Amino acid sequence: SEQTSLDIGVVMDFERFRSSTNVRSNSSVISLSHNVRGSYAYDFNTNEGLWDNRQQVGKSGLNIRMYVDENNSGEYDEDEQIIPGNALTAVNASTRNIEKSEIHRLTQLQPFRRYNFVVNEAKVNNPMLVAKIKEFSIVTDPNRYKWLDVPFYTTGIIDGSVALVKGENQLSPISGLKINIVQEDGIVLGVARTFSDGSYYFMEIPPGIYEVSIDERQLEFLGKLSSPASHIIEVKVTEDGDFIEGLDFILE
Repeated sequence: SEQTSLDIGVVMDFERFRSSTNVRSNSSVISLSHNVRGSYAYDFNTNEGLWDNRQQVGKSGLNIRMYVDENNSGEYDEDEQIIPGNALTAVNASTRNIEKSEIHRLTQLQPFRRYNFVVNEAKVNNPMLVAKIKEFSIVTDPNRYKWLDVPFYTTGIIDGSVALVKGENQLSPISGLKINIVQEDGIVLGVARTFSDGSYYFMEIPPGIYEVSIDERQLEFLGKLSSPASHIIEVKVTEDGDFIEGLDFILE
């Protein structure tokens, strides 16, 4: 038809709005169109206005505040340390992350839906911090940012050694022995093994009272008695974590 048409479109996606420009030329006719698209929401929890380049009407949002529960109260106090970033992962769900100051926000959630979350502690810079609840779920509300506090506590570290009496005043380290760390309710928190020099250690122990002892089956196999039979310890809530040392055992 001996006619030339040209169509050029440019879309710029910003955090607060989306801009699109379109130029169309057909023979002697040239048209230009420009669109700016976005939405505004007001968060009554923090009294902040939130711009977004996506639709927010009818959607749900979530405010996430991770903090160190220094007094083990389960509630956030004003002087407690806030952990930056976000260690929550929504299971089988698509969300959009917005980080603003110390509060992390998830947007584009569906209303009246139950979302399952898992705490990914690897995303927290301090390896001594552990979440009190590692898995949980919430139900979202429409046109609202829901508030969610995620408490962490500072864990403890214990260490000690195991040695076997050989001859008079001679001690020989034993490797590969199982050291059981048992909670006050009888549940086994974890098992540590002694190294080649007879030493052992165990990290990420929550605050509480524990019994530390050598595995009874291994003692029976060796035909030895442990002195002491066990150590009763208390891991306390401290700002930098509780370190308990010198939990040694002598086998005779």
